[in-house]
This record gives sequence, C-alpha cells and structure tokens, in this order.
Amino acid sequence: MAKKNVCAMDGDGNPITCITGKDYKGKGRCTTHYQQWWRKQPECRADGCKTKLFSKERKTRADYCRPHEQLALTTRSQAAQDKTLARFLCAIEPDWIYGCWMWRERPDDGYGKFHAGGPWLAHRFAYVWFYGGHARGKTLDHTCNRPLCVRPDHMQVVTGTVNTKRRDARAFAPAGDIPVSSEMDVWAKANGLPYGDPAWWEALPVSPPSEDAPKVTWV
Repeated sequence: MAKKNVCAMDGDGNPITCITGKDYKGKGRCTTHYQQWWRKQPECRADGCKTKLFSKERKTRADYCRPHEQLALTTRSQAAQDKTLARFLCAIEPDWIYGCWMWRERPDDGYGKFHAGGPWLAHRFAYVWFYGGHARGKTLDHTCNRPLCVRPDHMQVVTGTVNTKRRDARAFAPAGDIPVSSEMDVWAKANGLPYGDPAWWEALPVSPPSEDAPKVTWV
C-alpha cells in the first residue's frame, strides 16, 4: 500500500493526506493539491495584471507582484511619500571617494533594513523607488561590491546564479568601473550626495581625499 503524505492544509488549518505522488517541486504538496492551492491565491492589484502572488508579496508589498511593487510605495499619499524619502535620505552616509551611498541604520546580515509601508531591504527600496520593480526570479547585484550601498545605479538586475558567481569571484572591495546614470546624478547633487563617475578620481595626479577631507562633488 502506498504511503500517505501530508501535503496540504484545509481551510481550518488541518492537514490533508493523500497518496497521489511525490512532492511537487519542493512545495510541500503533491501536484494536484498544489495546483488547487495555487488557483485560490490572490492576484496582483495592478490594473490588468493577473499574476498570482507569492506569500512574501502579499505580506510586504501590499498585494503587488514584483514587477509592480513600486505601486506599493507610490499609491500612498504624497505626504507619506515625502516623509519616506526624507527618512531614507537621513539614513545615508555618503562615501565621497567611491560615490556610494552607504546605509548606516539597522544592518541585517550585511544589508540595510528600511520600513516603508512594510519591511524592505534598504537597497531594494532604493532601486524600486527610483527605477521600479523587475522580473520575478531575478535579484539585485551590487556592481560596487558593497552590500550596504543603496545607490540604485550601483545595482544591476541579474539572475540568482549570476549573482552568486559574481559574489564568489570577487572580494567585497570597491570596483574600479561602476556605471552611473545622469538622472541619479541630478537627484544626488540636489540632496548633497556623491554624484558623477568615481573613476574620475583615478585620473587625478594626487591621491584621493581621506574620509576626513571636506566633502566635494565631482564635475
């Protein structure tokens, strides 16, 4: 006789047992029960989006899927958005040598944490706020090799495999070639943050300024 497996929960939280087969892709349910469960999950709130939501998206992204998660921030009142951005700005420690925006509050496992309508990793909040969501199954790679940096144009959307390979192939030290965007430069300059191309320092005939040097901007 086939062995019974607990592979799902009913509406009252009681286990359902079945003998229908193996675990479906590590989801804790057989194929039949997993498909039944998945059809009942809520859809993304964005207009025209029928994407089923993962549990994390429901809890922390106000019922928006990852590509539309920026709406969890921008659909709030303008006053709330202004307050959120002010708190974000106050938590940044500018690195005037390499151009990074280093997070100085609530580090967690090497990354900053931030709350804006729900818990966020600080670097993810910055990317989503300024650039928007990205495809599911992708992650953000720090091109500057500094996990506490929250400058969004120091991040690149890549697969988890690429991110792991890059992490394993390099030490956490500032990279020599970091892409930057002119749009972020405008915002950074207006808010007293580093802007421009960090590689500019390498072309100078003198050594870069120390951490205690007066804060200047790139031109």
